[in-house]
Amino acid sequence: MPLNLDSQSDGEYLTKLLFHAGAGFWHYKNDGEETRIKEDFKACFNMDNLETGFSKYNGSFVEFIADPSLEKPAPQPEAGADGEAWKRAFKVTLMSKTLGGKMTFLHSARNVTGAFNELYSDYEKDKKNGKSPVVEIKADGSKSGDFYRPEWKITGWVDTPKEFSEQPEQAQSATDDDDDF
Repeated sequence: MPLNLDSQSDGEYLTKLLFHAGAGFWHYKNDGEETRIKEDFKACFNMDNLETGFSKYNGSFVEFIADPSLEKPAPQPEAGADGEAWKRAFKVTLMSKTLGGKMTFLHSARNVTGAFNELYSDYEKDKKNGKSPVVEIKADGSKSGDFYRPEWKITGWVDTPKEFSEQPEQAQSATDDDDDF
């Protein structure tokens, strides 16, 4: 009997958008290179395919275990041999013309997940079918206790980019014709 070990992947590698909750700034990582974001920027968030779950840093990269759905959380995994506990987290895909295209953003810090929960509540309140929110993001976060939280708000809605639902080689770039993000 063969083992079920084949990974099904579309081969797409996404740049990672990162927020440093200890210092309050944004940066992104692509092919091992990190670039700090020094100007405010806009991005279109793929809230329809948002994932929540558990994450932890394993010493090399951040592992993520998705919930079965937004309404039903996965059982919390046990801490590994390193004693590192899994934390509640979210993972969302976004697009930003300013930052170079499609990216993924994953975070587990309480200040960041709290700010994202507020952003998601605003999204749910004003959700429009077939549309994705354009989010204006400040380059620097705001101090909240000993840490920082992102400063962001929904400033508009655009037709959901094809890149959010198609294979990368089939997608037409939505950012070419859209100045909103």
